[in-house]
Amino acid sequence: MSKQPHRTRPLLHTPLNLGNAGIFRTYMLKRPPGQPPSLCNKTSSAVQLIHLPTNTVVKSQATRSRSQNRKIALQILAEKVELLQKGDESRAAIVAETKRKRKASMTKKSKRKYRALEEKKRREKEEAEISREGEEEGRGEEADELPRR
Repeated sequence: MSKQPHRTRPLLHTPLNLGNAGIFRTYMLKRPPGQPPSLCNKTSSAVQLIHLPTNTVVKSQATRSRSQNRKIALQILAEKVELLQKGDESRAAIVAETKRKRKASMTKKSKRKYRALEEKKRREKEEAEISREGEEEGRGEEADELPRR
């Protein structure tokens, strides 16, 4: 067994730890759009976070739990602040670039595959036409060569 070198990936750093400094939290009444207030739950489970230094606002009402929504909103806020601070070197930008490259590669492979299939089909069709023409020419000559009685 030969040992192949272990391929290493570039390490993605963890998102920023914002802590509580400069973050303003509000808990809002979760209301689905378009429904009358009497038909919706009246719990304040939606969370809105404002990062004061960058003036970035994030709202989350993904779950019914206030604490889970707060965690989700903090993750989203950390990603947004990191994207603002680091730009193309941020974790979100690196992940998006990797996904974009993977999608482009898949599209390229798909085009190559179907182009090859179309080429094969076209070649088979041309060969069938050529063989059909050859058979028709051969029949005409055979009819002329038949002996007359």
